[in-house]
Amino acid sequence: MMLLAFVALAAAGSASRADSSGATSSVIGKPAPDFTLTDLDGKEVQLASFKGKVVVLEWFNPRCPFVKASHTAGSLVDTAQRHMKDGVVWLGVNSGAAGKEGADVKMNVEDFATEEVLDGLGIEDAFELTGLYQGVNLADRSVLDPIPHLSQVFLYRRPILDEWSERGDVTLFELITHVLVHEIGHHFGLSDADIHAAEED
Repeated sequence: MMLLAFVALAAAGSASRADSSGATSSVIGKPAPDFTLTDLDGKEVQLASFKGKVVVLEWFNPRCPFVKASHTAGSLVDTAQRHMKDGVVWLGVNSGAAGKEGADVKMNVEDFATEEVLDGLGIEDAFELTGLYQGVNLADRSVLDPIPHLSQVFLYRRPILDEWSERGDVTLFELITHVLVHEIGHHFGLSDADIHAAEED
């Protein structure tokens, strides 16, 4: 079996669940580790049942603006349908199902980052850090490596207020939005350059 895209969490639907017992890591050039997930109809789907076929697992979070854009006007429009006509097995994987990793990001508002966080980032002045994303971004997750901790976004109130007061060229709402979009962008696996480009558009 050739596994083209392993960007999965739970197979196609909110009722999905991953069988994490005895999970192993995937290795390039080796058969993909088997797993069983539940589809939208409540039926179990086992990867091993597609042996000998090309299988694509697509990470799909229906609430992600980038996923929506890709499937409505971007490069993924009709991609699955076209390849399935050629015998490719295309499994859409809902990473935003209730209770699953990717479904929620915990939002935190604190006065400042902790000393531990600042030291880890090599930042001496707490006013220099307005926001932070902690977690494994969606692009780096796999059904074979469950993420044990909930992803979190931190907004630091005092540094945001300080920057807003000093700048004078942006509203407080605009600044908070900028910081929030930046950190959530990291949750979706975007680089700083990707986020800045998206904001400019």
